[in-house]
Amino acid sequence: MNRIGPAGPDTLEALLTARAPGAPEARLLDLRSRTHEEWTRRTYPTRTHGAYVTRFLYRLNTMPVVPGEEYDGLAYAPVSTPSRPL
Repeated sequence: MNRIGPAGPDTLEALLTARAPGAPEARLLDLRSRTHEEWTRRTYPTRTHGAYVTRFLYRLNTMPVVPGEEYDGLAYAPVSTPSRPL
């Protein structure tokens, strides 16, 4: 398990967590069918993962994102395993 701690209260990650509190399973949201929902058009800070930032700083780094403009869908995984250098 990869314990990165909770996201800030105003982040996209926190919003996705709040929409299904206590749900340990991953979810896939199709944003193409949700363009009428206001939350898809707002700007949120989101923690950066993967290629955007080094493996030890992603807990702290955020970037602004408007989900409905930048993504067709979102995959939310509440638990992950830590990365390992290759």
